Order: sequence, then structure tokens, then C-alpha cells
Amino acid sequence: EPPYKSEIAVGLSGAFVLFLGFIFVGQYLRIKAIDNSLQGWLSKAVQFLSEFSKTYSDFSRQKKKIFWSISWGVPFHFLCAAVNYVVFAGLGFEVSFLDFCWINAVMAMVLFFPVTVGGFGLREGGMVLLLGLVGLDANSAIAGVLVVFSIQIIGAVIGFLIDYSSVKHYSAREFL
Repeated sequence: EPPYKSEIAVGLSGAFVLFLGFIFVGQYLRIKAIDNSLQGWLSKAVQFLSEFSKTYSDFSRQKKKIFWSISWGVPFHFLCAAVNYVVFAGLGFEVSFLDFCWINAVMAMVLFFPVTVGGFGLREGGMVLLLGLVGLDANSAIAGVLVVFSIQIIGAVIGFLIDYSSVKHYSAREFL
């Protein structure tokens, strides 16, 4: 068993439990007003928690949207894991499909935070780090990650060209 695998599982489980606790505390102990004695980052954090809790509560009532989000999200997640698995297997690297499932889940959480434009660099660095935890050396991980990134870029360019060709283009005079 690769090193740190059980520690990763415990860490992810702990993060999930903390996230659920955050949701339920925010939902049931709704913060309506911010105490004037709170200053700086603490008042911003309390305000953020209050707004997040309200948004979560509003969204949780939209059962149809939740159903369709999950219905599209789960197959997409497995498709991304399958693409990674096929690319890495094609390059001769042995990483299991289940490892790619949890790696993609962690990367989705990491990319949620707007640190870089489109997650560029953060995604690749994170994947190299996580693939190292399952026993793949850094050079092999970088090679595989860059191949996957190239496939994503090619798909994005094709999608852009299809979208661009289907949109009617207006001149500035038509708006005046």
C-alpha cells in the first residue's frame, strides 16, 4: 500500500465532517446581525458565514436543481477520472481508477478557491503532489498531467470554435 494513503483518507473524512458541521451550524444557528464589537476579519468571516448559510438554505429548497446537478456532476467526475486513468495507463504508469476518483475530488475542492486564472498551475501542481502520494514519481506525474492538460486545451479550442461559428456577430453600427 502506497505511503500516506490511510492518512489521506482520514484527512478527507475529517474535512468532509467539518464541512457538514459548518453547513448545519450555519443553517440552524443563523447569524442575523453582526455584533458591533467584532472588528476586521472576524466581522467579515461572520458576515460570510451568514450569507453562505442563507444561500445554502435557499439552494437546498430547489430539489430539481440539486437532482440535475448531481445527475450531471457524478458521471462527469467519473469521466474525468477515466480520462486520467486511460492517459496514465497509456503512458505506462500504474495508478488505479479509484485513486483518480479521489484525486479528482480533492482537486475539485482545491480549484474551488480562485487562486489562479482557471486553476492553471494549481491543478498541475496539485495533481503532481497527489500522484506522488500514491507512489508515482514527480517526472512521470508531470508528463501525464501535461498530456491531460493538452487534451483539455484541444477540447476547449474545439468547443470555442464551434461556439464562435454558431454565434451571429454584430458590428458596432447595428447597436448605434
